[in-house]
Amino acid sequence: MTKIRFASVIRGSTTSVLDWQKAMAVGKDDLPELTPEQRAFIKRFGISEEEYARSVLAGRYGEERTKERTAALGNTIQQILDKRVPGARLERITAELIDGRWRLEFETKDQRRVGTFIPRALGDDVIDSGAPEVVRDLETRILAALTAEHLPVAGE
Repeated sequence: MTKIRFASVIRGSTTSVLDWQKAMAVGKDDLPELTPEQRAFIKRFGISEEEYARSVLAGRYGEERTKERTAALGNTIQQILDKRVPGARLERITAELIDGRWRLEFETKDQRRVGTFIPRALGDDVIDSGAPEVVRDLETRILAALTAEHLPVAGE
């Protein structure tokens, strides 16, 4: 399988119950070392070092999970483009977690730059189920964005 290349950006953070369970299972000696700033924070707010280190670790697990999910969605999107819009490519996918959406930036065969958003729930459904009707919904949204006159990418 050819490696698909696109930029992947994560804005915001999310930590699942599984991330916390995984962090809770780590031995105390294997927890991340806290920075001086983090130590000052926990001292100021009366949080235990172990508790805070576990939250840092859970956050890292959440970030890694989000990166993997973003890459998986990006690969699916590029596969749709390869099939339906030859020559177009996904340039960047941004998980905008606080806003509950994914930002997609494309470059078409004629070097036109196009940007659009999809709801986070749709992207999550594509990743989690891959059900044909969900992938078709994603495909429809991508095709609508690419066939519009011009939807500018941020900064244009």
